[in-house]
Amino acid sequence: MKRLLCILLSLLMTLSLCACGGSEEPTQEAPQEGDSHISAVTGTEAEPPAQESSAAEAVSDEALLLSVNEKLFDQYYFLYGLRPGAVFEQDWEPYTTTTGPEGYDQPWFPVVDPQVQSLDDIRAVWADYFCSSVPMPEEYLASYREFDGVLCTSCLGIGDDITFREIKAEQVLTRTGETATVLALAYHEDVMTEEPYTVEYHLPMVWEDGQWKVADIQPVQ
Repeated sequence: MKRLLCILLSLLMTLSLCACGGSEEPTQEAPQEGDSHISAVTGTEAEPPAQESSAAEAVSDEALLLSVNEKLFDQYYFLYGLRPGAVFEQDWEPYTTTTGPEGYDQPWFPVVDPQVQSLDDIRAVWADYFCSSVPMPEEYLASYREFDGVLCTSCLGIGDDITFREIKAEQVLTRTGETATVLALAYHEDVMTEEPYTVEYHLPMVWEDGQWKVADIQPVQ
C-alpha cells in the first residue's frame, strides 16, 4: 500500500511540473508618441515616417524663377503703364471729349485691345498678375473710362518708361513655406548717353491658387 501511494504522489508532482513549465510569449508594446522607432527585425532605430511637403515647397527654386519670368515683363509694363493709360492698344478715331480739371477738352480714345473690353476686364488682368492680398488701387484706373459701354483711354501716346528694356528674376533670396522673396533686375538704357544701367527689385511672392504669385514690384530703396 505504501509503495502504491508513493507512485501516485510521484505522478502528481510530474504532472504539476509540466503544467507550470509552459509560459506565454512576451508581448511587445506599441511605441508611444515621442518614442524611438526600433526595427523588430534588426533591432536598429528606424527612420520616422516622412512628412509630406506642401505643394508650394515641392516647387524647386529653378521652377519658381522660371514661372516668375513667364509673366514678369508683362507685369512690370502693366503696373507702370496702367496709371498713365499706356498699356492697352487704342484707336485714335473716333474719340470722346470731356472737360478736364483745368477747363480744357480731355480726349478719350477707344481701347481696341481684345484682352480688355471694360474696367472689370482691367481689374481681372491685375488679379491674374498679382496676389489677392494686393488689390488694384482704383486710382490706377484714372486714365480709363467707359462711355456707352465702350472702354476708352485718355493716353496721348506717352507715359511709359522709354528707358526700360527688360526685367528678369535672378535669384530666390528667402523662402519659408508659402512665402518667398525673389531678386529681380530691371535693365534700362539712358536715352541721352545710351549707357545701360540696372535697377534692383525684391519681389515678395505668395503661393496662391496653386501657383507662385508676385505680391508687388517695387524697386529697392
